[in-house]
Amino acid sequence: MKKRSHVVARAGCNTRRFQRRFPKDVQRVTGKVCWLPVKCEADIAAAESEFQRRVDHARMLQRMRPGQVFLSHNRTLPPAMLTTLANVVRPEIEHQPEPAIVKVTPPKLTFTAMLDEWFGESNVPEDRQRYIRTIFDKFAAMLGHDDATQVDTPAVNNFKKLLLATPNARNGKKKLSKNTVKQTLSPIKTAYQFAVNNGLGGLTVNPARSITVEGVVVGTRDDFTKEEERTILAAARDQRNEIRWFTWLMAMSGCSNKEAVNASRDDFIREGYLLIWDIKGTKTDYRARVIPLRSALIAEGFENWLDTLQPTQALFSELRIGAKTNDWIKSLGISKTVYSFRHGMKTKLRSAMMPSDERNYYQGHAAADVAATYGTNLATTLAVYIERIPAPF
Repeated sequence: MKKRSHVVARAGCNTRRFQRRFPKDVQRVTGKVCWLPVKCEADIAAAESEFQRRVDHARMLQRMRPGQVFLSHNRTLPPAMLTTLANVVRPEIEHQPEPAIVKVTPPKLTFTAMLDEWFGESNVPEDRQRYIRTIFDKFAAMLGHDDATQVDTPAVNNFKKLLLATPNARNGKKKLSKNTVKQTLSPIKTAYQFAVNNGLGGLTVNPARSITVEGVVVGTRDDFTKEEERTILAAARDQRNEIRWFTWLMAMSGCSNKEAVNASRDDFIREGYLLIWDIKGTKTDYRARVIPLRSALIAEGFENWLDTLQPTQALFSELRIGAKTNDWIKSLGISKTVYSFRHGMKTKLRSAMMPSDERNYYQGHAAADVAATYGTNLATTLAVYIERIPAPF
């Protein structure tokens, strides 16, 4: 049975000695006397020894982990004694010096290393990778360094201003177009977002995310009219093979210039009544995909021309075949470019009632899950829609 030590002393216990010996730490720290079962003088000595052992143990633990008082292993003590134990140890904790703050400098992340990480996990074609690296080379030349972690938003904005003031050497215009500048900055935004998402170089903010180019006008290419399309395709029959079939492939498939230029003979496969084109993709927004070609293109003799090529031969070997085709189209009195065939195909697919996901897949505008949905029946399904488009002749 518990008794207050200064009130009741059991037989064989000197009350004065008990009050003098055991409560000394308690009275000094809290001014109180704790509850404790007492039967004899040996209990007092044992209690003092156990208390001191627990105090030493707590002090040892708090030296290992500064700022903490460990009481969970002392639950067998009376509640008041737990408070005493904490009060004995805590002053040492409170007077310990604050741990020094060590600033850790994140490792340098070069533009090359950041791009290598990005390209290693993405499907960016090699020609696009080379182009992006040239953009970062120009960026590094302006900055005077190639440390990706030392780039902020004002630095990207200065690069934008530099591009806007850069003369366009290709067509003789005074400055690069705003749309060209926007497309040039796009890989910087994408590369930095990849670095932030994957924790490269300790980056937590994309410095190019908020950069915009005001006054950009996009989507201004008009579709060819039916008369213009017929004029171009009919006149193409009299041109050399590369101009002829570049024009017809663009018109019948709605592919991009680069997709046509990068095509080789072994990308085209005959599967039953369908001629399939396995497009490898050319940049991040033109996805690799497998599409059927229209029967109107086959009837024109495209497959027969393919059979004259070597298995791995490129379809178009002429340099700047797109620019040459555009110049030829202009000679017909038509001010539009061959790329208008791609815009026109979107309109035709919509008129053929092709669903939006399938339409985006066919033209490579998005990485839709259409292929997984249809499986081996995808080409057959797409063929149904594209054959609804009327032949040009």
